[in-house]
Amino acid sequence: TVIATHDFEADDAATAETGKAIVSTDTGDVTVLTAQSVLSNLAQGKATSSDAEADGEGTTAGRLARFVAQSAFYQMEQPYAERNLLVCLNDNSDPAVVDALMTDVEQSPWLNITDLNTLSNADPTLSGDDAAAIVPQSDGINDATRANLRQTLSTLAASASDIKRFNASILTDDAKQAPAGLKAWRRQLVNAHGIMALHALGGENPAGSTMVEGAEQLASLLINGVAITPTENVNVVSETAQMPVTISNSHPYPVTVKVSSLTNSMQIVTSRFDTVEVPAHGEAQVAFTIRVATSGTADATLSLQDRQGITFGATQTTHITSALQISDKSGFIIIGIAVLLGALGLWRQFHRKKDPDE
Repeated sequence: TVIATHDFEADDAATAETGKAIVSTDTGDVTVLTAQSVLSNLAQGKATSSDAEADGEGTTAGRLARFVAQSAFYQMEQPYAERNLLVCLNDNSDPAVVDALMTDVEQSPWLNITDLNTLSNADPTLSGDDAAAIVPQSDGINDATRANLRQTLSTLAASASDIKRFNASILTDDAKQAPAGLKAWRRQLVNAHGIMALHALGGENPAGSTMVEGAEQLASLLINGVAITPTENVNVVSETAQMPVTISNSHPYPVTVKVSSLTNSMQIVTSRFDTVEVPAHGEAQVAFTIRVATSGTADATLSLQDRQGITFGATQTTHITSALQISDKSGFIIIGIAVLLGALGLWRQFHRKKDPDE
């Protein structure tokens, strides 16, 4: 849903209609709430014409009187029709003028003050081809502004996607044991991002860029609030060992994530995944099994994944050093075989028949 302050009103402005149109686009329908041009201009301190400005709309009182008279005229045109008109003010409107305008509206029995939800829920005046016909053919945006707008939309889409993924695939989703307030907190996160996105697209500089940064920071704080605590290097002296990994959660609600471990060696490997639930404002630990085939070194890359298997957050690297010592049954069996082969070799050496030339 968008608000159009101009360019979306029908050519025939003599008759006031509900300021709502539904415009179909390639990616879905857009609800356009259209400002009523005559009443909005008067509310913003603009005369309806140059002649009117000279005749009596050159003062605030004159414009407000014309506002009331014009609204009464629209009512007389269609006395039994219920219409919702949108009147837009300037962001720098004088509060005293706005107060006087609202007083005049309240004292006009044919007018009722309502909200945007009423207009948004009203039946549209135009839709389909009729709505498409009033859409301006040019947006009037220069290339630099258009590029900045596309970048803003792309950034907001990415941060919105991160928040949606955090809510759906990182926060613990247990309907039977959901902590009190979790549903409301999820909704607050989405609403907070939506408010910043609306301000970011409002065309106000530098407030717009500040809101984009705020939306990015909100998503980053949520994603990076679940992290792997740096792990100390591991020394392995047998065929198997354990590598403990600690995951921290700075959020007020528990999270459930997957922990991934992958080494850069075929001789020193670890178990691949483990799933862990980390309590609110707490830590949890998982243990990966290290398997060693020979002495050497390897680096294990540790990362977090959401429940859909998508990696997020910063990765950590743990260095593994193997000084393999033969201290189990398989090692003794290898030593025994080596001793037998050595004894057999010596026996053959002393009992073999020599050639005549030796």
